Amino acid sequence: MKEARRGRLATPTDLFQLTLGEPGRLEAERKRYARSASRALISAALMLAVRGTILPFLILKVPTGILGNVDPSTIELNSYLAGGAITATCVWALSNPLLASVVSLIVYLAASAPDLIHGNGVLGKGLISKAVMLTILGRAVVCGVIHRTLPGAEP
Repeated sequence: MKEARRGRLATPTDLFQLTLGEPGRLEAERKRYARSASRALISAALMLAVRGTILPFLILKVPTGILGNVDPSTIELNSYLAGGAITATCVWALSNPLLASVVSLIVYLAASAPDLIHGNGVLGKGLISKAVMLTILGRAVVCGVIHRTLPGAEP
């Protein structure tokens, strides 16, 4: 098998060739996917920490009615609690990335519900930031699925 560029995730063809090759390389590839899922969850947790710090100040500075009936303290509390929970799943993702990333996705969706209910328009509901977060968490889920489907994964 040709050597893959350093830092590049394996393609399905590479993974098939790994199953025919050395078992140590297959385990190394599983660990890479677990670390990739953990890094995606760390990124999501950092984005929630930044959101919980900056967004309440922006809500107070914007004229009333533009962002809807959004409470800055609720945004702050939800962001910090969800960020803390997702930070805890970062360590868990090293051993079971699929379950950790699905739990993180559920935590994020639950924490973002007040914005969707009380916000006005794209800006008030935070749809752009939610799309970015769902992309990051989706990457973690995909890495978890690949980690689980590689041979040698525990059920």
